[in-house]
Amino acid sequence: MKRNQFKTKPAWVQGLTVLFLITFFSGCAMIAKDYTELYGPSSQQERILTADELKQNDHISFANEVQPILANRCAVCHSCNDAPCQLTFTSIEGIDRGASIEPVYNGSRFTQQNPSRLGVDASSTEQWREKGFFPVLNERTQNASINRHNSLLYKTLLLKRGHDYPEQGRLPEAYDIGTSLVEEESFIHGQVCPNIERYADFSSANPQLGMPFALPPLNSNEFATIKTWIEQGAKAEPVKPLSEQLTQQVEKWEAFFNGSTKKEQLMSRYIYEHIYLGHLYFKEFSKSDFFMLVRSKTAPGQAIEIINTVRPYNDPGVDTFYYRLQRYTRVIVDKTHMPYSLSDDRMKRYKELFIDAEYNVGSLPSYAPEISSNPFKAFAEIPAKNRYKFLL
Repeated sequence: MKRNQFKTKPAWVQGLTVLFLITFFSGCAMIAKDYTELYGPSSQQERILTADELKQNDHISFANEVQPILANRCAVCHSCNDAPCQLTFTSIEGIDRGASIEPVYNGSRFTQQNPSRLGVDASSTEQWREKGFFPVLNERTQNASINRHNSLLYKTLLLKRGHDYPEQGRLPEAYDIGTSLVEEESFIHGQVCPNIERYADFSSANPQLGMPFALPPLNSNEFATIKTWIEQGAKAEPVKPLSEQLTQQVEKWEAFFNGSTKKEQLMSRYIYEHIYLGHLYFKEFSKSDFFMLVRSKTAPGQAIEIINTVRPYNDPGVDTFYYRLQRYTRVIVDKTHMPYSLSDDRMKRYKELFIDAEYNVGSLPSYAPEISSNPFKAFAEIPAKNRYKFLL
């Protein structure tokens, strides 16, 4: 009946109807794509509050209000190098870096994959954009409305709240979290990591992929906090400076790890290659401030410039480098947390095993792969008994 009614309409009415539909949907497509015309050009935004901004007490605190929510609801998945879409919520740097469609582990590759370790393989948001990462926060014209509507983080949280899911307890059985979601070709090839320009189409086709995935949405208070923070420009407080005691400990240990004798240099290389993944801390002074032992092109007292080799035993590529203690300012998660204490007793033990022990180091091992990749060759000068005592 309805089809017959449509056919009886004059041709000019049908033509206008078709023209209207074409114009409407093509217009929507243009709006969805032309974000520059809508919101202005994209550019890197400063995410750290200035001293003047800190004096204004009306801002949402990232450290005290936002980060605890992200740590509790998001970091369980979004914390490691292989986090979904490589998006990490353990620090403002990770959020500002954004996401990527590139999988970290690609079993079909034939060549070495370029690493994308946060804090290591790029030193600015601009460099991450050059590596293909796209923003989840607004990087265009800054105002409350645009900050919200041009934020992928906000859209993914809003999508989950757009459905009648409970804010706590088990999700209804209708919510699909089965293996079909991860077996689809589109998932494997990164199409579940849409940028803001693609998100309208993506969310319409995948309403079950609101965040947090497979879990209840943020409750009303949590969502309001994140929403307001995003509207205010999604900024964080600067990291608090180290105490004088911790600063002195860092200086003492960096001096220890950068001794000039061959014994000291071999010891430091051996220790570094065994604890470079550890979260180091000074138990006498703080159990919440952590550091990582890194190789840097810059000497102690200067800003750290990490040597970003793929493996700890790879050639540093410079004639002179230094072992440094880099502060770890991200949220601690159990699956990557390997605490290792540094103390006067630990330093004394290192000296007993590697410095005071009676053995000679004729020459330092090279970084040629056939040597450096084999610790039995690289550290042959250190007595086996001393190496094993260190490991035990």
